[in-house]
Amino acid sequence: MNEYLFSGYRIKSVRQQHGGLECVIQLENEKFTITAADYRRIGEGILVANAVIDEEIYADLEFSSEKLSCIQKSLKHLEYGAMTERKLRMKLRGKFSQESIDAAIGILKQNGYIDDLHLAFDFCQEYFVGRRMSPAMIKAKLYNRGFDRDTVSVVFEEYDFSDEIIRENIEFLVMHKFGENLSDEQKRKALGYLIRQGYSYEDSKSCLEMDY
Repeated sequence: MNEYLFSGYRIKSVRQQHGGLECVIQLENEKFTITAADYRRIGEGILVANAVIDEEIYADLEFSSEKLSCIQKSLKHLEYGAMTERKLRMKLRGKFSQESIDAAIGILKQNGYIDDLHLAFDFCQEYFVGRRMSPAMIKAKLYNRGFDRDTVSVVFEEYDFSDEIIRENIEFLVMHKFGENLSDEQKRKALGYLIRQGYSYEDSKSCLEMDY
């Protein structure tokens, strides 16, 4: 007969911190810090001093504590600049369980900390208007930054890559790199340069006023 019978985990104390946003559950030999929302979800009447919790509640505390740590780590990463969900997941992988990562990412998305579509539009605007990039190069840059195919497709369906700005961008790039009053040889070099930057042959040729 097994002389040891599991009698549960006794809670020594429960206290709030950070203005009530977090709760610290102190057991006999360890403690768990969880969000106030998880404290309410698990049960304010269950998580009280001197209460004894079972394995199921203990496992929930473990998960909730890891999830909060994952959220906090994510916010640290996001302090350095907005990033895609995919990139953030890569930074968290190996440090937290997949379940905790999924839960943390879900909370961050709900609260607007992660918004891939909004971020992709911001980058598109910066690249097109600010950096004079071609739509083709912008698409490649967005993929390199970790945006998925669906997000990039929505951006390219909705963003206005106006012919006027495309022409302004080409003229700026040519002026910046080759100057004014280009010779035929310089125009040929400029044409090759613009095509390498992702601008179409026809747009580049038209802006360079090349008849051949």
